[in-house]
Amino acid sequence: PAHKTIHHIFEEQVEKTPDLPALVDGDRGLTYKELNNRSNQLARGLRQKGLGAFGIGGILVDRSMEMILGILGILKTGGAYLPINPKNPVSRVGFLLEDSGARVLLTRRHLAADLEEAGRTGGLPGDTGLVILDDRSLVTGDAGNPDLEPGFVDRPAYVIYTSGSTGK
Repeated sequence: PAHKTIHHIFEEQVEKTPDLPALVDGDRGLTYKELNNRSNQLARGLRQKGLGAFGIGGILVDRSMEMILGILGILKTGGAYLPINPKNPVSRVGFLLEDSGARVLLTRRHLAADLEEAGRTGGLPGDTGLVILDDRSLVTGDAGNPDLEPGFVDRPAYVIYTSGSTGK
């Protein structure tokens, strides 16, 4: 529906089926309620790191539960997500973050080493915060659905760069 966002539709499903499986990844799984609670907590953590309405959050992860958690968390801040292929060279990642103005980059611990080194050597924009999705300390505190100001449904949900986006 034109008057609802992706995450609001998800939250309606949570109300209907809170204890049913929402995600299964190998031997790990989350119910709708667990996924909603964690994405709400992540959204609050991302807001503390400066991501909010109209902001862009990069997400550089493999296909995993953390990918869905990260996307929902970014959307629940009022921001848009920027998917980045983990196979991209760090220079491409840096370009995408800088060009998009991304405030944060969400990734997983096993992908972070090169990014952390690039951040120290100036290969990533200095104002982009690195968020490690495997870090359980990110998903603590208030698990209630975050409030978003009116007019939110007209904002972008994501930003996509194609291989030709740089002109290179």
